[in-house]
Amino acid sequence: QQTREAGERLYAWAETIVNQSPAQIRGQGIDIEKEAVKIIGENLLLEILCPAIWKVNEIDYRNKADVQATLALIAILRYKLDKGYYPERLDELSATSYLKQVPIDPFTDKPLIYKKTDGDFTLYSVSRNFKDDGGESGKDKKGIVRLSADNGDAVFWPVHK
Repeated sequence: QQTREAGERLYAWAETIVNQSPAQIRGQGIDIEKEAVKIIGENLLLEILCPAIWKVNEIDYRNKADVQATLALIAILRYKLDKGYYPERLDELSATSYLKQVPIDPFTDKPLIYKKTDGDFTLYSVSRNFKDDGGESGKDKKGIVRLSADNGDAVFWPVHK
């Protein structure tokens, strides 16, 4: 009975959380783990289940950033193919019908970061650390570049070897 009631409270609360972007959750000062612990209490079954729920939500937002970046990359490369040069800003792509809208980074609720460089460009998300690291890729403990690292940015272009 107690597990069912706690599970219902957790599910109701989780429903409000999963419909918000990571930027919105952070902006409200919500600490998901602390809030979940308050709801779960000492229920071992829910304690085991809970991390999986948040991991799925996190993966969902990483995938959303990947999709936004893929659409942006296709548009940027098509633009260059058509015009012979890269756009100065991402909003040029939506103004010229290469994209329906400017791609949004779910970790900031702002456009993905696009920086034109000499003959190339950088496109990235601030990712899970919510900090603009200037397009410096996140790395795992072994120093290998990972889009899903806890540090650095998720750099979609240029592609790292």
